Amino acid sequence: MPVKDKIILCCIVILCGGCATVNSINRNYTSVDYFDGVDRKEAEFIAQKQCLEERWCKGQMNISHPDVRDGYVWHVYFRSKSIPTLDHVYIVHIEKDTGKILRTEFTQEK
Repeated sequence: MPVKDKIILCCIVILCGGCATVNSINRNYTSVDYFDGVDRKEAEFIAQKQCLEERWCKGQMNISHPDVRDGYVWHVYFRSKSIPTLDHVYIVHIEKDTGKILRTEFTQEK
């Protein structure tokens, strides 16, 4: 493989490393086991899938690295990619026992 091709390949790997692709999100979502309730990571997978289904969310929010907060339910926060100075967030609230999405909201975090 020529050096130029190796450099291009390395750049692609570096730029895409850790990125959430549609395929990886779908694969992770199908691995969720609802039988025993959902843990933090499974809540992240459910919320990422929900964010993908919201067309505007897919392009506007940082879907790769959500902030998962614990409480009575899981609160999964996706921050805006395009407006980093504003604290716009898309929040998915997920019931811990069932994995059911209780509600979603788009708001400005205080």
